[in-house]
Amino acid sequence: MDLEDGETSPTAAVRKAPTLRLSFGKVKLPNRAPFDQTWDNHAVQSGHGLVVGGSGSGKTHQLRRMANQFGAAGIKTIVIDGQGDIIPSVRHQTITFGPTSTFGLNPLAVSTDLEMGGVHASANKFIHLIGKQVTLGDQQRTALFRLLMDLYRQHGFSQEDPRTWSLEFDPRRRAPPREVEARPGMVALTGLEMYSVSEAEKLSLRETYSLSFNDASRVWEIPKEHPRLEEAVDQWGKGKVKRPPNLQDLSRHIFQRLKAMKLGMTDSAVHRLEEVCKQARTLQRLRLKRGHTDHEVDTIEARKAKARQAALEAYEEALDRMETGEELEQLLLWDNPDIVRSLYNKVEELLRSGLFKGKAPELDPTVSVIRYNIRGLNETEKKFFIQYLVDDIHLKLKEKGLCEAMDHALLLDEAAPHIDDSSENAVVRAFREARKYGLGLWLFAQELSAFPKPLMASAGARVILGVDDDVAAGVEKKLALQPGKLRYLRPQVTALVQVRSKRGNDFSNRFHECEIAGLA
Repeated sequence: MDLEDGETSPTAAVRKAPTLRLSFGKVKLPNRAPFDQTWDNHAVQSGHGLVVGGSGSGKTHQLRRMANQFGAAGIKTIVIDGQGDIIPSVRHQTITFGPTSTFGLNPLAVSTDLEMGGVHASANKFIHLIGKQVTLGDQQRTALFRLLMDLYRQHGFSQEDPRTWSLEFDPRRRAPPREVEARPGMVALTGLEMYSVSEAEKLSLRETYSLSFNDASRVWEIPKEHPRLEEAVDQWGKGKVKRPPNLQDLSRHIFQRLKAMKLGMTDSAVHRLEEVCKQARTLQRLRLKRGHTDHEVDTIEARKAKARQAALEAYEEALDRMETGEELEQLLLWDNPDIVRSLYNKVEELLRSGLFKGKAPELDPTVSVIRYNIRGLNETEKKFFIQYLVDDIHLKLKEKGLCEAMDHALLLDEAAPHIDDSSENAVVRAFREARKYGLGLWLFAQELSAFPKPLMASAGARVILGVDDDVAAGVEKKLALQPGKLRYLRPQVTALVQVRSKRGNDFSNRFHECEIAGLA
């Protein structure tokens, strides 16, 4: 969601929020005048809400109604539409994610928040998210973290220097980009600095993009007719500005690492050394064995000598090829090409979903309601999308600082698959921490059991549109309701609604049965 709207920074005063009074309907009690069961974003204990209702209970109608009223009041509202049927009547923007979308998410973006942001946090968040979609072993997680650290470094991000977490500070650019004139039929890549990559990576880049070096301008160039020209210019072209890496960059980086492991001579030297050790162990066992012959010993010693000579030659070649001084460290970190190959396959699988294109959608700053239509995504992709989006909004609002009341809302239908007990779950974390930054999460589910205790305790409003008879008794006990209370609810006509106000009393903050307000 576009948060570039002129609001205050974290160092400024608590920002103001629009006022919204949302009526859930009329409460009619004996010996008492009817009154509205009203939710006031400035008066409630938190802007979060939970809505429970089975099929046909009016859950979708209530979600659409809330989106309309939130948007009309100036609350910046996101509707996550998993079925493609929640269309607000107020002016809104619809963004559709699917295999044919021309834009996507970037799960590798870096937050500048000193507490929750940084390079390590971004890498760990991505590893956690990808681990929810595909199985990652300990070695794969470690290797992926190292690959990400290397990729972030290449893009000008460093965990040790928080200045680099911002796109405004680029440690790679010591001087403004200079004007160069490319040779005829070529395009200059002024941002490509080959000194920062290994010899094997240089070879890979030259082969992939048909690069050649212009001795006059001291700049690498790519042919204008090359099929990957646009990609190369985007990464290293004139006027290049700092940007975070994306999933396509990670895929290329892993593939280049895999090539380097296959082409690098230091791998050969180590393998030769392993062969020397193997022959030495064989010789030792043979000498401890009773009844061995001199011929057997001579044969193994000859093999050991041959392996030793091959190792010396391989190490000599590796020393001759050493350029960056980091070759030994890289060798120790990247000794298993099978792990790197498996990571490459997993990242390619994510890319094929179409969800992670490098270009983000352009949001209309003049509308208050943004509808994300994710019907075209499969269930795994929906989970990734929602975890990423909620976390992204939470971080951006945290960077803006405290807010006096809810001024941003996210409405999520069929929320159950996106909630778990993990401390890393973005929805649960935002429900717990994002209230003070102005974010209100409204989660809709068919069963109350979808919501864990922390969410139940943090919700400023709880709405029961209806539950199945076989779980009604359990729900009544959990909510401390009068036995049989849920039996009398009429779908799309009445509901039990609890609004927890800061200054409410035992009566006003309890569940009340109300006649549901109509659609706005």
